[in-house]
Amino acid sequence: MDQLSIYAYDSSGNQVFEQFGGVSSPLTGQLQTFFNLSEFLPAGTYTVGFTLTDEGGLSTSYGTPGGQPMPGGPLQFTVTP
Repeated sequence: MDQLSIYAYDSSGNQVFEQFGGVSSPLTGQLQTFFNLSEFLPAGTYTVGFTLTDEGGLSTSYGTPGGQPMPGGPLQFTVTP
């Protein structure tokens, strides 16, 4: 894997956050990343999606519009006031 793109969508399906970044190669095992959304998102429930891209440019998306379903169901978080 060469790149990870993370997106957050509000309850209406509008994209409200995106973060792109490369990863160290070769990547083996589990990938872990952090992002802080609570500083600028209003209270509400949000859904996370992501895209994985390999070194050859092939991509697979999970939880994004037009992407594969998120394994185990939607990944959601809630911002409280």
